[in-house]
Amino acid sequence: MTASFWLLSSVVLSILLSIKFDNNPTIKTLVPYYTLRTYIVNTLISIPFLSFALGKANSLNIYNNKSIRYINIISTTTQTENKDKNLSKFIGFLGDKLITSSIDNKTITFINQSSFDEVQIVDKK
Repeated sequence: MTASFWLLSSVVLSILLSIKFDNNPTIKTLVPYYTLRTYIVNTLISIPFLSFALGKANSLNIYNNKSIRYINIISTTTQTENKDKNLSKFIGFLGDKLITSSIDNKTITFINQSSFDEVQIVDKK
């Protein structure tokens, strides 16, 4: 709901600002051709607004993610197995790092996969 609000509001706001700047006399004198002026103004205004809205929508989807997964870290070098102890929300990958969030979204954890023998992501049952 909120992600669609940000996308829709940014599209509407960018269209309204494009119309306002397209009718500006200074811009009319700089670019006298109507079609070219419309393309330039629309592109220059839409790109920042839509980039912000897509980023905001993606961050809200990550924040409201309700899928909880176990992160199993198995290391044979230290003979320790941290099985089903790290209950967290899996967010994604950043290179060889695993990004997880706590259930209350207060702690973000980066797990370096290359320092462990095996890292498993298991869905909560």
